[in-house]
Amino acid sequence: MENKMIQTMTRWVYPRERSRFRRRWQRSAGLLLAGVFLTGLTGMTGLTAYASVSPTSDVLDMEQDRSDAYQTDRFEVKGNPLVEVYLNGGSIEFEGRETDEVVIDTFVRQDGRYVNQQNFEGKLKLELSQNGDKIVLRGGVEGKKGWFGWFDGNTSLHIRVTGPAKSSVNFTTSGGELEVKNLHSIATLKTSGGDIDLEDVSGKFDLQTSGGSIDIEQASGTFTGRTSGGSIDLEDTDGSFELRTSGGSIDVENATGTYVLRTSGGSIDVDKGRGEFSLKTSAGNIDVDELWGSVDAATSAGNVDVKVMDLLGDILLKTSAGNIDVYLPVDAEFSFELKGMETEAALQGFSASNVQILQEEKKIMNQYVTGEVGGAVYKVNARTSAGAVTLMSLD
Repeated sequence: MENKMIQTMTRWVYPRERSRFRRRWQRSAGLLLAGVFLTGLTGMTGLTAYASVSPTSDVLDMEQDRSDAYQTDRFEVKGNPLVEVYLNGGSIEFEGRETDEVVIDTFVRQDGRYVNQQNFEGKLKLELSQNGDKIVLRGGVEGKKGWFGWFDGNTSLHIRVTGPAKSSVNFTTSGGELEVKNLHSIATLKTSGGDIDLEDVSGKFDLQTSGGSIDIEQASGTFTGRTSGGSIDLEDTDGSFELRTSGGSIDVENATGTYVLRTSGGSIDVDKGRGEFSLKTSAGNIDVDELWGSVDAATSAGNVDVKVMDLLGDILLKTSAGNIDVYLPVDAEFSFELKGMETEAALQGFSASNVQILQEEKKIMNQYVTGEVGGAVYKVNARTSAGAVTLMSLD
C-alpha cells in the first residue's frame, strides 16, 4: 500500500499580560445565541471544545489585502482537492480559480482592527493538515472571559480559501457567515449563527444554518438546505432545489427545474419560473408570476395568486383563509374544480371550442363549480375555506 505523506501544523500564540481593568463585559445577542449552539456543534463535528470566537465577524471581500492576514498557508495539489474547515466560531469563504494550489488566509480582528502574530492579544489555535489532495483546518480563538463565563466578543476570525474551482468543500462553524463563489463540485456548509451565500456554483450542495438566511445566485445542480430563522433567496437557478425555513420569506427569480420550498412563517414569491414548483407556507401569501410549468401551492393563512404563461402540468392551489386568483393562457386546455365562499370562472376569454360547466353548486358562503376547457389535458384545482376563487384568462 502506498504511503502518503501527512503534513500537520499547529500554531499557538499566547497572550501578553493584560490589565484586568481593560476587560470588556459587553456581549452581543448573537454571541449568546452562538454559545447555546456550541455544545451541540462540537459534539456533532468532533471539534475540541477550546474557546469560541465572536460570531459577529464580517465576511471579507475576496480582494482583501493579504498584508492584513494573520497568516497565510499554501498547499500544492495535483487533482481536485477536498478542503475541510471546522471553526469554533468565525466566518469562512471560498473562491474557485484556475490554480494548482490551495491558499488559506487567516484574518483576525481585535477591537475593530486586523492583528498579526506580533500584536494579537489572545490565543489562536490552528491545526492544518494535508494528506494527498485532502486539506483540513481546525481552529478557534480564545478571547477574554466576561460575565457568566461568556467571551466578550471583541475578537473575530475569518478564513479565506482559494483553490481549484472543482474543489469539494466541507465548512462548519458554530457562529459565522459562509460564502462560496465559483465552485463546481460538492459542498457541505453548516453554521449555527450566520448567513450562507452562494454565487456562480454548480454541483451538489447541502446547506444548514440555525440563525441566518440562505442566498443562492447563478447556481445549477442539486441543492438541499434548511434555516431555522432566516429568509431564502434564489436568483438565476437551474436544477433540483429542496429548501426550508422555519421563520422567513422565500423569494425566487428566474428559476428553472424542480423546486420544493417550505416556510413556517413567511410569504413565497416566484417571478419567472420554469418547471415544477411545490410551495407551502403556514402563514403568508403565495405569489407566482410568469410560470411556465406546474405548481402545487398551499397556505394556511394568506392569498394565492398564480399567473401561468404556458400550462405544462397541474395547477393545485389551496388556502384556509384567503382568496385565490388563477390566470391561464387563452389557448390552455384543462379541467377545473373551484371551491370557496364565492367562485367565478370567466371562461369566455379562452379560445378552445369545447368550454363547459359540468357541475355547479352555489349556496350562501359555499360555492362549488367544475368544468372543462378544450381537451382537459391538465387539472386546475383551487380551494379556499374562507375567501373567493377566481379563474380567468390572461389578457
